[in-house]
Amino acid sequence: MYHQYDLDHQSYIIIHPTTGGGNRPWHPLSYAAFINIVCKATHYTIILTGATASDSQINEHIFSSIDQQYHQYSVEC
Repeated sequence: MYHQYDLDHQSYIIIHPTTGGGNRPWHPLSYAAFINIVCKATHYTIILTGATASDSQINEHIFSSIDQQYHQYSVEC
């Protein structure tokens, strides 16, 4: 996936929004607000990660709340 999406020539930030237990997560809208701020102020690519169906649902909620101009692609693995 790294080469498929040309990530080897970009600066990026990886965010794993779910905690798996131990920590208290941010609300999905807080992640979306953070991503909008970062995208507006920088040229970083934001990558959301997750491993479960629940993670995918949270990531989709975040993704749908990000300003449309910052959307590139959504991939499920």
